[in-house]
Amino acid sequence: MPSQIEQEAAEHNLKQGNQLKKQGQLDAALEKYQKALEVYPEYVQALQQVAAIYEHKKQLNQALKCHEKIVNINPDNAKAYLNLATINEKQKNLNAAITYYQKAIAIKPKQPVKVYLNLGNSLRQQGQMKQAISVYRKAIKMRPKQPANVYIKLGDSLQKQKRIDAAISTYQKALELKPNNPNIYIFLGDAFLQKGAIDEAISNYQKSIALKSDSSLAHKNLGDAYQKKGTLDEALESYLQASELKPNTPSINRLIGDTLLRKGLDSQALNYYRQAIIAEE
Repeated sequence: MPSQIEQEAAEHNLKQGNQLKKQGQLDAALEKYQKALEVYPEYVQALQQVAAIYEHKKQLNQALKCHEKIVNINPDNAKAYLNLATINEKQKNLNAAITYYQKAIAIKPKQPVKVYLNLGNSLRQQGQMKQAISVYRKAIKMRPKQPANVYIKLGDSLQKQKRIDAAISTYQKALELKPNNPNIYIFLGDAFLQKGAIDEAISNYQKSIALKSDSSLAHKNLGDAYQKKGTLDEALESYLQASELKPNTPSINRLIGDTLLRKGLDSQALNYYRQAIIAEE
């Protein structure tokens, strides 16, 4: 612990730094905070201010070091763990971000909903779908009126876990919130197609196209559904529309080739296979 004189000097420099920071003089403020830390290296308030300036300057590694010092001084500082999590998230160090979010929540479970959503997003991006589902559901329980995007991410996580009925009901909840969102109809169509409910998939893709007719993905997925149904003329029409919207896409050209081949139009199919190969070169 610093002596009383050292502590008073540190507090004086902190106050001066805060005044300079309010005036936008960040470099001068940083000098004052660092002077405070010279006499009182474990002065958490000064470390927090230094970290904030480094973050503002996009010097994230320096900010990380400050927050790491804070948790070494006070291992129960949930806010410092959250700061470590968000910086690691910005740096795409998602495993570290997940660990720090979990530590912050363990210390202080009553976190803002956004913290749980950020943790869920990081888990989802790392392929940890089961854990992501649990976290998203907790966030929704805390605040049921979440944006549609949260329900979409939960639905996607459920779908990747092959929990198709749960995914469908979750996408439908998203649709209640955003009834004119064409992408949600695509997600619903994909889930129904995965379930084997082809007519429902077709209906949802058509609804997506009715809202956004220039979606190559919706036309392509509609073609996939028609393929599974065995209605090859409709499948070919959908694939050709997708190709018109997104020309020279190898995967779409192959699908057109596959459909033509199934129709017995071998020479035309070969032409699209060639186009696919050329597009990839």
